[in-house]
Amino acid sequence: MAIPEAMLKDWEVLDREDQEQAAQFISLLAYRRRHEQAQREPRKTHVQFDVWKGQIELLDNFDDPLPGLEDYV
Repeated sequence: MAIPEAMLKDWEVLDREDQEQAAQFISLLAYRRRHEQAQREPRKTHVQFDVWKGQIELLDNFDDPLPGLEDYV
């Protein structure tokens, strides 16, 4: 989308500080729009179950206190 000619003329009238503020405002609006669009889009998640099946083993003494920390348990 092209910037309208009238807007370019208005931009040239602004001093540098006003141009920086306008640019920051435009960036803020664009950020909000992207954030809103991201919220509306369904999240694409891929869940793979049983990835670690058979890879992890819990020992019988899993719940026992760690050596050296008996006083704190």
